[in-house]
Amino acid sequence: MIWVIDASVAIEWFLEGKNNKNADEILYSVINSPESFAVPELFCFEVYAVLCRIHPLGHKVFVNEMIPILKGWINHLLS
Repeated sequence: MIWVIDASVAIEWFLEGKNNKNADEILYSVINSPESFAVPELFCFEVYAVLCRIHPLGHKVFVNEMIPILKGWINHLLS
């Protein structure tokens, strides 16, 4: 079964001072079993747009933290 991750879950990964146990568990699962997950076509745009509105360093967080997650995910799926 493939699970589709909503952008609202990914945004939780980057909000300081806000602990969301479910979102954290999903992140660990994505890292450990990327083949079990997919994202909608506009996922990156949605995460980026929201981070830029609600996080003081939204662009930097997206580039330094979200892109490496996506690269690792893609590299794993292509191997």
